[in-house]
Amino acid sequence: MNNQTVNIKNYIEELNKCSSVNSINNVIFEVLKDEFAIIESVIIEVDSNSNIITSNLNEESALSERIKYLIEEGIIDWALQTGEAQIIMDLQSQLKGISRNIIMAPFVYINDVIAIFIAFTEKNKDDIDNILNKIVHEVISITALKIKLIQQSFKVKKINSRLNELNERLINSLPMTTFGEISLTVLKEATLPLQIINSNVELIESGVGNTARRLEIIKQQTKSISEIINLLTEISLDSSKSEPEIFSLSELFDEISSVTASQIKTAGMKLYIEVENEKLSIKAIKTQLEYSLIHIILFFLTTEIESDTIYLTANIHNPRTIVISVKSDDSIFDANNFEKFVESIKQISKFDRMVNGFYSAKNIIKNSGGKIECLSKSGEGTIFRIYFPSVKNIKVD
Repeated sequence: MNNQTVNIKNYIEELNKCSSVNSINNVIFEVLKDEFAIIESVIIEVDSNSNIITSNLNEESALSERIKYLIEEGIIDWALQTGEAQIIMDLQSQLKGISRNIIMAPFVYINDVIAIFIAFTEKNKDDIDNILNKIVHEVISITALKIKLIQQSFKVKKINSRLNELNERLINSLPMTTFGEISLTVLKEATLPLQIINSNVELIESGVGNTARRLEIIKQQTKSISEIINLLTEISLDSSKSEPEIFSLSELFDEISSVTASQIKTAGMKLYIEVENEKLSIKAIKTQLEYSLIHIILFFLTTEIESDTIYLTANIHNPRTIVISVKSDDSIFDANNFEKFVESIKQISKFDRMVNGFYSAKNIIKNSGGKIECLSKSGEGTIFRIYFPSVKNIKVD
């Protein structure tokens, strides 16, 4: 401090080194401590709703207790509302027989108060009142922008951290999400056997028909439900695996057939399955890929097409690639790639719930090292082709 003026150049150099509000407080303290006989100081931040943030204070410190008193008495709120540097008597110290005053200087950035500098001084109000506004205003006006930049940087880091957290949660929860989707599909498969069982129970109760035959049908449908429960258990165990594994496409297709059987029958359609080689295998998270293929099949069931067959096939595309195809012989959409196809189905409200599923399927396939293509022509058909690296010399149990 020289002639009651802050060395602005030096102050800015020190300010530029700061990366936190606490470090800024330390710089201001060093600049003003001699001229104003400051004992201790702190910068209190204010949120967008003018709520005081005290998280940067040590809760056990004597300073923290004094700041809490100023908050409770509404003194800081008053200083924030004035928008200018103020000096008032420290009543708490006066009660203890100590003569101290409090300097309070709000930081204003584009008409918004973003923080306030609070300092305890041993000097009398009359001694410093005449230079308070000049010197503190110089420091505060320069510093407000720096604090705002730090606050914005902190918000960006917080947002990025939150996005990373959400991404991690999404990645980690994806197997469970796909398991949930498949579980709902599998559970729907139990509806038809239960309906058949209920109908036969009613026939037995009414005395209509051959009771022995009714009991035989009930046993058959009970066995079907048991198989569905076993399949659901297997899918549940598989869903907990977050690492890719090698598995047979024949086994995968058999599971898909079991999962979708009654819904395909109810829709008056059939699923044609063909695997070029029984030992064709790929490396992926099985439940996730199963979800993707089931989603495409269920989509075909909801479209109004003339074809009554959905084709699910696996072939050797070339020595290094296997292609899985899901297709129908009719379509109501025209699209020459996957993105255009999804954009087309977006235009029809009944497919709203399926759009996110297609995006999820694409991401699952991409994250598994594959890629998905789609070609659709109205009146002729839609085909999805999913390409995966082939697995060589793998023994499949």
